[in-house]
Amino acid sequence: MPEFLIQTLVSLMALLLWFLAVSLLARTLGVRLPPRWPGRKNTVQSRTFSQHLWIVGVLYWGCSMFIVTTLWDYLDWKYWDGPSRDLSLGRVLFGAVWWPASGLFFGWMTWNNRDSA
Repeated sequence: MPEFLIQTLVSLMALLLWFLAVSLLARTLGVRLPPRWPGRKNTVQSRTFSQHLWIVGVLYWGCSMFIVTTLWDYLDWKYWDGPSRDLSLGRVLFGAVWWPASGLFFGWMTWNNRDSA
């Protein structure tokens, strides 16, 4: 149980740091993400389709999933004798391509639901 809690806390901290990095990266795309939740709806509705795909799909979802799953596997292998096959170069490279690509699909699927955000 303590292993699961530590893995979860470390992964969540990495995820929160990534969300901060995404808000800074989004500014390079010309999108200012609001620091507070009430201003989120207007910002979401003002995005173009490509901005939505890249910010919500690839950066927020795809890269976040890659970071969390890779970090989770690393902690499992390094500290709790988990399988090292989860960290082989092939699997990490596959995840580096798979998660952002699936993030594009996620962004495309959520594009029509952005009005209800």
